[in-house]
Amino acid sequence: MALNVTHRTLKRKADLEKDHPELLDFEHFSEKTVWDNFRNGSNEAYSYMYIKFFPVLYNYGRQFTSDTTLVKDAIQDLFVELWKNKERLSSTDSIKYYLLSSTRRRIFRSIKRLKNLKRGDDQEVFGIVMPIEAQIIADQSEKEKVLKVREAVNKLTPQQREVIFLSFYENLSHDQIAKMLSIEVKTVYNLMGKAIHGLRKIIASILVLLLLA
Repeated sequence: MALNVTHRTLKRKADLEKDHPELLDFEHFSEKTVWDNFRNGSNEAYSYMYIKFFPVLYNYGRQFTSDTTLVKDAIQDLFVELWKNKERLSSTDSIKYYLLSSTRRRIFRSIKRLKNLKRGDDQEVFGIVMPIEAQIIADQSEKEKVLKVREAVNKLTPQQREVIFLSFYENLSHDQIAKMLSIEVKTVYNLMGKAIHGLRKIIASILVLLLLA
């Protein structure tokens, strides 16, 4: 199943009304309905999912590696496999969770194959390509504030960074995060608590800088 879309276009948020008006109706459907339409062979539902979620998956994949080709190939291969096996897929009410989990597994396999990483090393690669910056700092020229946010994020463990990313940036539930990372739900709460505590100190210093500016 070939998709008439480009990776360059999909790195930004899709403008369905402008670029793909024929798919706009799917915006009003639940994710379960979209997924079931896809499983029943709808080309439109399949294209909608690809266009809607490629930027999400690409941004997530970039947290693990700077190899953009690896990330794009992993996502493309995932969608090819989904189409081939659509009739055998189970139902889901969260397409984003399903695709994020699948992308994560594929990227880990690719990274391990290319870099010969040992078992357990995959948790040490998550970075965060600064989505937090964009939410806190509108003016990129305010380098001191940007550096302080980076400092706070870099002090977190890779697993804490991933939990923060999935929770605040991708809006996944604690249960979904636990399943994705193969950890207990209580561990997710503990990681979140420690990460927020560490970030709060740096954010407080940023607020002081804003007041003094």
